Amino acid sequence: MSQATPEVGAPSYPWTGPVHLDMLNAQGQAAGTAEMYVSVDTLTVRFGGRTLAFIVRDFFRSWLRRPGQQDYMIDDMTWSIQGDALCMTVDGEFFYSPPGEALDVLRSLI
Repeated sequence: MSQATPEVGAPSYPWTGPVHLDMLNAQGQAAGTAEMYVSVDTLTVRFGGRTLAFIVRDFFRSWLRRPGQQDYMIDDMTWSIQGDALCMTVDGEFFYSPPGEALDVLRSLI
């Protein structure tokens, strides 16, 4: 059986697909699932039955890789990193955070 080898100089494409993050509210209770649809150039974020943001993938990737900088505000949401936790604020007042290693998962996929 022969193995296919990539063609020299062939373009490599970034991962694309859905990402689902189970979110917790400020009290640590399950609050729903944030859905991120990752394309080559953009991310679409949905939560609570509505689309919250369209994000340029390169910008979000850069932000994820440099913790401690300013919050990432876009459309109806704000992303922040507090300690080792990724946090999402919706409409400037509802705070959510995915449990576990969500930040590392997003850094590896985005």
